[in-house]
Amino acid sequence: VLPPLSTPFVRSWLDSGTDREGVATSTNWQTESFQTTLSLRCGAFSARGNSNYFPDYFIRNISGVPLVIRNEDLTRPLHYNQIRNIESPSGTPGGARAYLASVHNRKNNIYAANENGTMIHLAPEDYTGFTISPIHATQVNNQTRTFISEKFGNQGDSLRFEQSNTTARYTLRGNGNSYNLYLIVSSIGNSTILVTINGRVHTVSNVNTT
Repeated sequence: VLPPLSTPFVRSWLDSGTDREGVATSTNWQTESFQTTLSLRCGAFSARGNSNYFPDYFIRNISGVPLVIRNEDLTRPLHYNQIRNIESPSGTPGGARAYLASVHNRKNNIYAANENGTMIHLAPEDYTGFTISPIHATQVNNQTRTFISEKFGNQGDSLRFEQSNTTARYTLRGNGNSYNLYLIVSSIGNSTILVTINGRVHTVSNVNTT
């Protein structure tokens, strides 16, 4: 029995290196391995002593990715509440297998996608809406009094400000699209929240969700 989502679930390691095949051929590789807080390994690789380890960062959302996606699977839509098995290709030893994929950002650090080590969020075209995780801020002041609260994915993640006059800045690129902006906030006691969009300041006073 695994611990519930309200507790840290999986530790994460990242590892990379080069395997040399012969004299002039080498293969670059990168692996990710996960270990539950009950010390049960749930990845294809075991963490090594020289792996990059994040002791204070836990992953609670892991997706299974099938080894092979067949064309017939792509043409069949997945309807609500349907359960579809993840099958291996015929002849693959070990039966049904799947890779585990975490949520690490693998984008190159280029201006179009990243700023200050975090992501620039590109608005999709012809979509009714999209969600930005609060923990993907471009810049935050009072960093020693600002804390990350990860819960159930983008809709549940939050930044907790424990000092007044704290500012979080997010970078969005609309790509010519127009969206309404909805900000989900909570406060203990009365608070005043200022939202600045392209230089225009909007003030909301007496926010209290206790």
